[in-house]
Amino acid sequence: MQLKQLIAKTMNNFCVGLLDNGYNFVDATGYGTTWGKLNRDFINSDFTLEDSQLKTLEILMSLKVCSYVTGE
Repeated sequence: MQLKQLIAKTMNNFCVGLLDNGYNFVDATGYGTTWGKLNRDFINSDFTLEDSQLKTLEILMSLKVCSYVTGE
């Protein structure tokens, strides 16, 4: 039971951090990571056009897993 609560809290913190930082993964220093850019401007740019579907699925997967694990 304790492990389940720890996983749910971790997933909740991860998703809240993702939403609070404009869909960017932010490390401990407060700066965005190289591969954690998931905001709309980055996904829709010509530079990342071939990866946009995968990045969109990463966002959806993160939010769906968080919803399933936390029940919220």
